[in-house]
Amino acid sequence: MKIKYHQQRNNKRRISQILLSVTVLSLLILILTLTGKLQITTKYVYASVLSGVDNLKNTLEVAQSTLTPKSTLLKENQEMREHLQKLQTISTYNKALEQENQNLRALLNTRIGSKTSNKSVKKPATYLARIIDYKNAPYGTILAKIATPGAKVGDLAVFGKMIVGDIVEVNGNYILIKLITASDRVSEVNINNNIAIFTGDSNNTGTITLSRTIPIQIGDIVTLPQANGLIIGTVEDIDKDSQDSMQTIKVKALIPISQLHFISIIND
Repeated sequence: MKIKYHQQRNNKRRISQILLSVTVLSLLILILTLTGKLQITTKYVYASVLSGVDNLKNTLEVAQSTLTPKSTLLKENQEMREHLQKLQTISTYNKALEQENQNLRALLNTRIGSKTSNKSVKKPATYLARIIDYKNAPYGTILAKIATPGAKVGDLAVFGKMIVGDIVEVNGNYILIKLITASDRVSEVNINNNIAIFTGDSNNTGTITLSRTIPIQIGDIVTLPQANGLIIGTVEDIDKDSQDSMQTIKVKALIPISQLHFISIIND
């Protein structure tokens, strides 16, 4: 493409030079005629003009032969667009795989845990579960399947250091998990070392009501103290009514349920 572009550019330059030469020659003839100093014959002038025209015609023919047809250019443009779309698709797949790898690393870290020097402390059993249905997540529950039976009602479902919910029903390897953000769920939480009541709203979020005198900022972390400080989410919005002595705090879970594929079940 670059070679064709330079060829077309050179042909345009040659055409411009020939046109300029013909123009200069015509002006020179006119000046000499007006001043009475023209010493050439009409036949010679005519022959010179014809020569310039022939050169211009030959240059135009060469330029036309080197021009790329419109259909070819459109085809090359379409091929480039398809190639770019393939690259964008590959990039999207790579990002999805990278996110999946991060999720698996977090699950492995949760299951393996850090080694403790106190051998007398018994660690709770941890099971890996795969989410198979989260269509009812807006209504407060998700369905998951564990590879090894052993989970029981009340066990916590977590993702890394984030609490997802707890088991409310077990049927063989299938478990039903009630989300911490379920609309009919009320939990005691910790926010900036203040104990408060968290009420879910079934949309992966919940609210906390506190006194206006307690300083709260966007991004503050909300934890579940009775579950070893597992994280529920972070403060997303704060509503302070000038006529009210309380403030309403909106908390959003760190990771949307629809983006989770695997979770850990802590049997304690």
